[in-house]
Amino acid sequence: MTFVIDGVRKSYGTHEVLKSVSLRCEPGRVHALLGANGAGKSTLIKCLSGAHAPDAGTIQLDGEVWTSLTPQQAAEAGISVIYQHLSLVASLSISDNVFLGRELRRGPLVNRAEQRRRTRQALDDVLGPSHGLSEDALVGDLPIAAQQLVEIVKATSRPGIRVLILDEPTAALSDREASRLKGVVRRIAASGVHVLFITHILGDVFDLCDRITVLRDGVVALDEPVGAVRPDQLTEAITGRLPAPRRTTSTGTSPGAPLLTVSGLGGDRFRDVTLTAHEGEIVGVFGLVGSGRSELLETLYGARRADTGTVAVAGRTVPRRASPRAALRAGIALVPGDRGQQAIFADLTAAENVLQPAFAQLGPPLLRDRGAERDRFAAGAEQVRLHPADPGLPARSFSGGNQQKLVLSRWLAYRGVRVLLLDEPTQGIDVGARADIYRTLRSSEVLGGRTVVFTTSDPDEVALLADRVFVLVRGRIVAELPAAPLDRNRLLKLAHLGTALTEGVSRA
Repeated sequence: MTFVIDGVRKSYGTHEVLKSVSLRCEPGRVHALLGANGAGKSTLIKCLSGAHAPDAGTIQLDGEVWTSLTPQQAAEAGISVIYQHLSLVASLSISDNVFLGRELRRGPLVNRAEQRRRTRQALDDVLGPSHGLSEDALVGDLPIAAQQLVEIVKATSRPGIRVLILDEPTAALSDREASRLKGVVRRIAASGVHVLFITHILGDVFDLCDRITVLRDGVVALDEPVGAVRPDQLTEAITGRLPAPRRTTSTGTSPGAPLLTVSGLGGDRFRDVTLTAHEGEIVGVFGLVGSGRSELLETLYGARRADTGTVAVAGRTVPRRASPRAALRAGIALVPGDRGQQAIFADLTAAENVLQPAFAQLGPPLLRDRGAERDRFAAGAEQVRLHPADPGLPARSFSGGNQQKLVLSRWLAYRGVRVLLLDEPTQGIDVGARADIYRTLRSSEVLGGRTVVFTTSDPDEVALLADRVFVLVRGRIVAELPAAPLDRNRLLKLAHLGTALTEGVSRA
């Protein structure tokens, strides 16, 4: 009984993402799949789950062979994927989630008593008898670590499960929570299930997995038993020899006085963060999934409460019990990572999206200055190279890259922003829009009187955009590096191995 991926290729237009990828998973073993951002891991998972069809190659499981799968065929074959974003319904109980879509019935009614009994048995079988979870507990009341376990129970309790694919399952967990989850994964593998474990945390690989496959630029760069690979060999396989990208236009000015000063800041998923960003400077925070990078920016913006430390803008302390409104008054604005859910008003026009916070600056509501609004929108659209620059188009009609430009233009059009925070500013947008955003952020019009702090998991983005970069690992800053020139291999090794490689790293 084996799970074999043989010669799988996948392209999007002219961009070949997977270039004849092959790997072999054995039952009862945990097989690690690693690779840097953009290596092809997510695309391979989508091919295995039936979300995307490969262009070539085969997927083989216990003698059955497919050239492509639909989601239903993948489920019927016993292939189950647990993604970073869980598919649980917060308002339902654990047992209702476990049987969601395959409810047990007694006549026309759902047999909840039997569902509860089977869920209780599944929790005991998969998690062990001391799991501490009640089948009646609402999923929304559970911490993320417990929700992750419920998702695993839901996947493995389906009849005929043969392959379990886990996408970054420990990224958002504490060390203790991760240790518990790894014990559950070992138990599942020991039952004969093929486990494919996608992660960027090398400690998890050496602690849990039996074999490692590394993807780099769409090809297999390493495929070995765990015992045959050293950590430095693994990071070299992940990073490869990375050529330095060409840097975007710089303002050519030296950083001015400190604008943002963060001292000993602690909050949800990060602690003891200290950094300074100067006027005219762009500072990057490089971190992998689960590093705490988004939580850090959301705390600086007041969307999350800080537990410890201080934040000051131009020497004035921002109250710890801040809100986004208070942060904005202090001169801090945020472009969030999920523009669709957190930033864009899809049914409003482009002008309404850009000018939402600026309307009050343009006049009282009953005496709106339409001319001033048109001028402010036109200036912002030109600054970010919005296309089309039509104020009346609904935001949903713009491409992803141009929607991101709308959100960026919103804060550039608002008077008083001195600290501009951006969470993964070019995630999911095309190359042309990315270049426009880089050019805008590095312009003297933006950096004059401001500082920009952004998070990213892309080393190229650091090299192209930042002046300095802080490396965030498991909620702690482990290094500060100059971004020009950037040692990208060093950056990735720090992010993967954390404090083990921080000795001798000086702060710039």
